[in-house]
Amino acid sequence: MLETREFALLLGDIRADGTRIDGAIQQRVKLINLQDQDDFLRTLTIQAAAVADDSGRITDAVLLYHLAEEYDNVIVIISRALSDAIAVDLGQEQMRLQPLKPRQPDSQQQQQGQQQQLQQQDQSSLSLTSVDDPATLASNMLSLYEKNGLTYRRIRTGNREACAMLLRISRVKELVANSQFHTALNTIDSLDMVPLHAGGNISLVRSAAQAFAALPQVVSRNVGSLLVWSVLCISKERERCRAAQFQTGASEGALEGLNQAAKDLMTFAGLVRYKLSGDVFEMLARAGQEGATGL
Repeated sequence: MLETREFALLLGDIRADGTRIDGAIQQRVKLINLQDQDDFLRTLTIQAAAVADDSGRITDAVLLYHLAEEYDNVIVIISRALSDAIAVDLGQEQMRLQPLKPRQPDSQQQQQGQQQQLQQQDQSSLSLTSVDDPATLASNMLSLYEKNGLTYRRIRTGNREACAMLLRISRVKELVANSQFHTALNTIDSLDMVPLHAGGNISLVRSAAQAFAALPQVVSRNVGSLLVWSVLCISKERERCRAAQFQTGASEGALEGLNQAAKDLMTFAGLVRYKLSGDVFEMLARAGQEGATGL
């Protein structure tokens, strides 16, 4: 299995609704006359999943842990992969996953002409055979588990929440990359992770810094990026407000609010600076350089 990566063929696959398709080993496991076939298959699957995870084969590990009904491990793995993808700087080549190796019918199935197996193959894998985007993988799996209450409850609350939060942060990155700065700021504000609307109230800024300490590591490692994107969006929105003010004589209230938000973010960054990566302040200065005169 480990040499061929034929996990879907040998151990099983998943239909789009999350139900399992038996693999070749399960179809023939009676031949080795084990007393506890289910335990054998589960042990085999979990060991293969651990090796796949250690080797960085995310989609393989996700499939295998799902087949072993280790749903919490699935969420942990996809959250880690999504966190790694978010951490890649804007403008750099984004992280891609190695898709699951497609399941092909074995020789016995071909000889028997099992059309049903081919139909199941079309419905299987939750697109794992084609997905290479960590955010898509996380969204697919989390949505699948949310539809099944029994499965969902087997995932620790903290892990579910961390995965959902990372998906929202990933959405922010996508918006910033597409220059949708106003929408990105609103999305960042809804995350309630950085003090965009503290309005100069240092108590609110300190509260945000204290809440930062309680964030899961897969989330907190990306707060630096979130700060950089926030300052970049504020800078771009200030440019837009200045242009509108010049053209229409619009109120300075929005511009003043953006200036104060930038100051509050820098104060927040100073309070948590030892928990941020070393290059965050350099990136913050670079992101806010255009509007530095307004600070």
